[in-house]
Amino acid sequence: DDMNEVLSVERSDYATEDEYIGAVSEALDGTLRENGITLDGEIINSIAEYIGDEYSDIDEMTDEQFNDMLLYYYDAYLEYIN
Repeated sequence: DDMNEVLSVERSDYATEDEYIGAVSEALDGTLRENGITLDGEIINSIAEYIGDEYSDIDEMTDEQFNDMLLYYYDAYLEYIN
């Protein structure tokens, strides 16, 4: 349910793509922190860009889509630590 709050950020509410991704990043960071997860800003931004590219046109994330996002996060995390 918390990820659906992140998805509620509307691209049309922002003048630029950077502003939109920034808002998604902020919402994602807040959601993760509320659930006891703290990630580096680079990882948050990377996931936010992925969400913007892949899921900005949906209102509610399915379990399969959520799992896909988690796998992407894992890839982003591995990239970050290497």
